[in-house]
Amino acid sequence: MVAMAEMERDLVRERTVAGLAAAKARGRLGGRLAKLTSQQLGHAKRLLADPETTGAEVANTLGVARSTLYRSLGKTPTDLRKRYRRPAKDGVGSVRGAVSG
Repeated sequence: MVAMAEMERDLVRERTVAGLAAAKARGRLGGRLAKLTSQQLGHAKRLLADPETTGAEVANTLGVARSTLYRSLGKTPTDLRKRYRRPAKDGVGSVRGAVSG
């Protein structure tokens, strides 16, 4: 019984590999499509250059989650906060509880 299951698994694996190779030959790539286009990412970068605009506001404008925006930009939220910092109420420019340095 085990030998039959193993043989069936090998057949499934061979067919899967053959199907993926055929799709690749036709120019098809696997994986999920990107949520944001390069044009949208450029727009997001321009919006985030304004210190008054938050990542959440930009993400909402583009219709994606904030984490999707940060992932697409290839930066962590902390990196973005350092570069695109919202002015603090005291005028110093610190980020909630962050030590400036």
